[in-house]
Amino acid sequence: MRLFFLLLLFFFTHLLNASDWKVNTGAAPFGVAVDSERDKIYFGAADSHLYCVNNKGCLEWKRHVKTGPYKIAVDSKTGNVFCRGQNCTKYLCFNTKGELIQEFDTENMHGCDIDYYSNRVYVISTSHPVTNEHPGYLYCFTTEGEFLWKYKVSKTPGWGLAVDPIRGCIYITTNGNKLIALKYDGEKQWERDLSVSEAIKVDLSIGRIFCGSRDGSIYCFDANGHECWRYKVGAIITGLDLDESRSQLYFAAEDGYLYCFHVCGWFLGRYEIKGSRWRDVAVHPKTGQVYCGSIDGYLYCIPPYSVDHSPAVDQDLARWEKENASLKQRVKLLEEIIGVPCEVPEN
Repeated sequence: MRLFFLLLLFFFTHLLNASDWKVNTGAAPFGVAVDSERDKIYFGAADSHLYCVNNKGCLEWKRHVKTGPYKIAVDSKTGNVFCRGQNCTKYLCFNTKGELIQEFDTENMHGCDIDYYSNRVYVISTSHPVTNEHPGYLYCFTTEGEFLWKYKVSKTPGWGLAVDPIRGCIYITTNGNKLIALKYDGEKQWERDLSVSEAIKVDLSIGRIFCGSRDGSIYCFDANGHECWRYKVGAIITGLDLDESRSQLYFAAEDGYLYCFHVCGWFLGRYEIKGSRWRDVAVHPKTGQVYCGSIDGYLYCIPPYSVDHSPAVDQDLARWEKENASLKQRVKLLEEIIGVPCEVPEN
C-alpha cells in the first residue's frame, strides 16, 4: 500500500512528456480542430489567419480572414473547415486546399462559435461587441449555406457550443451564467445555472457534457442536466477536448497547466511548458495526440498521457472504478425514489 501511494504521488506531480513538435506563427493560436481522416490540424491565430498543418507540424497553407478565426470546426466526411471571418459578420467554409467555397451570413452580428454534424452547421452569434444593438441567436444552416432555423437566446450567448448527434441535443453557454440544452429543431429542453466559460464538450459514448467554468472548476453533467461530478483546479478553464478511446479528458487552465483527467473524474497528470499559457485544446481521435495553442505564439503537439501501471496500481484503479460505478448506481436509485436529482459528493 505504501508503494501504491508513492507511485500515485509520483504520477500526480510528474509532468507529461515533452512536446512532439511545435509551430510558431508569431501570434497566439486559437480555435484548434483536427481532421483525423486526412491527418490535418487547423487553427486560427491572432494575426487573423487560418492555418493548416499536417501531422508533422509542416505548414500546408494559410488564409487571411480579416478577423481572428477563434472557433473552428471540420467536416470529417469532406474535409471542409469552417471558421469565423469577414469582420465577424460571416462564417466561412474552406476546402482542404484552402479555397473559400461557402459563406454563412449571421445578420452582421458578432460570430462566436461553430460546430458541425450531419450536414448542419451551428453558429452562435451574440450582440455587437461595441453597440450591443442586436440580440443573440443560435443559427442552424446546411453545409450548402441554406438557413434552417435560429433560436433567440434570452441571455447574451457565450462562446460555448457542443453537439450530441446521437441524442439529438445542442448545448450552448451564455454570459448570463447558463448552460442550455436544445433539441435539433431549436426547442429548449433544459437549462442549468452555471458560471460556464467557452470550454464545453460532449462525450458521445456515454452522453456526458463536460464544461469548464469561471469559478475554476471542471463540471460533468449527464444528458438530463444532472451533475455527475466536479473538480476544482482553482483557475479559469479556457479549452477542453476528449480522447474517447482512452476515456481521457484534457483541459487547459489559466494557471498555465494542461490537465489530464479520467472521464469518471479522477486526476491523471498535468503538463507545463515555461512561458506558455494554454488556450484551446484538440485531441486526435486516432493517435491520442493533443494539440494546444499558447499565448507564446506556438501550437504544440503533445503525446497522449500514459502511465506504466504496476499490478498493484491496476488493482487499486480497478477497485476505484468499481466503487465509483457503485456510487453512481446508488445515486441514480436515490433519485428515482425521491424524484429529484442528487449531487455526487465533490472531490
